[in-house]
Amino acid sequence: MTISGALASCKSLSRPYPWTRLTHIAPADEEGLVANVQRISSLESTLRTLTWFLPGRFQDAEIASEGLSSVLNLVSLYHDSILHRAVSSLPAPLRPPPTSHTRYTRHYTLTSKPYSVLAHTLSAVQALELLLEMAARKRKGTAAQEKTVVALEALKALLRLGLMGATSGRTGVQPPVAERQVDPALLELNREKTVEKEFWTGARTGYVRPTLASLRQGAGDSAAEYLLSRVLTIEDVKRPQDLVAKAHGVKRLAEVIWILRPLIYVLAMRKYGKRHTLPFLLSLALEYLAFSLRQSTDPKLGSDKACGPMLPRGTPSELEKDETAKRGRAFWWYLVRGPVWESWTKPQLESIGRKFEDKPLVGFVSTLLNDYIPLYDEYYYYSA
Repeated sequence: MTISGALASCKSLSRPYPWTRLTHIAPADEEGLVANVQRISSLESTLRTLTWFLPGRFQDAEIASEGLSSVLNLVSLYHDSILHRAVSSLPAPLRPPPTSHTRYTRHYTLTSKPYSVLAHTLSAVQALELLLEMAARKRKGTAAQEKTVVALEALKALLRLGLMGATSGRTGVQPPVAERQVDPALLELNREKTVEKEFWTGARTGYVRPTLASLRQGAGDSAAEYLLSRVLTIEDVKRPQDLVAKAHGVKRLAEVIWILRPLIYVLAMRKYGKRHTLPFLLSLALEYLAFSLRQSTDPKLGSDKACGPMLPRGTPSELEKDETAKRGRAFWWYLVRGPVWESWTKPQLESIGRKFEDKPLVGFVSTLLNDYIPLYDEYYYYSA
């Protein structure tokens, strides 16, 4: 980023507090959800916890559990989009600062129709994939299950390649849509402050300003809040689309390998079997290759204190670092895949289950393990 570009971005970000504009008002049909957001979030959390204890309780309980979980995931996607709009409707002094992930994904969701369609479709597929695999196995057997998994992985690969094209060659972030980052209690409190007329809107300018009474009440903290609101980081200066750099050469190859790896894995499993060593080693090698190539293309800073326009070109943002860290943690999933699961992890978990089987209070650990171990044996998306 050039010095002039950085200064322009700083100028656009540093709106004179408290002179801010209220740009969006939530639709009337969404007000009920926003007004009861805390209760709805508590209900979602309770139901999500319940899904962990359903498998093994009755016949086809795992399908009932996954069906409920899938519905909750889809509903949460809808609720998240409404909550993001509700947050954007708050006066800027009360608006929680968005994460880099939220800034990036919201930018493309709002400005690129192809990205929005592809990202929401991918999120929906990920929410439903295990349920679809279970339904295929229950209705038509393991052959249909394998075909369903291959079809889903092919679809996900196409969607991810499409997202890469929609972002002009940028690498993917997970999840591709903004996550819920606002504490419902905080959102409700800040909305109450707005309703209680702690802010007023100028009739001519449309700017939102705090009342004198609210400033007197918070006089002790206003100076500190004002100064903190002026602190800008490198991430704040960057435009949302610049939070992820365009991939070229080796980095683009690494991303394509990472996208295609799951599809290659399930095709190899279908040919050689789930517990065969070859698909496992092939998948591990491809994932490690993609991860290594991605890391090799990231410039390293000579000092953690380097800042401003003196930063090397192409320095990875915090969002890119977080995505790399997520992909690094994904290697732990190989403990519950293929021959490693069959020969080491599964016997270890069964041993732990037997150890806690007759213990009071903690016996539920044994019950959960006994309920879930067969599911990891039967279904690909439990360990995908």
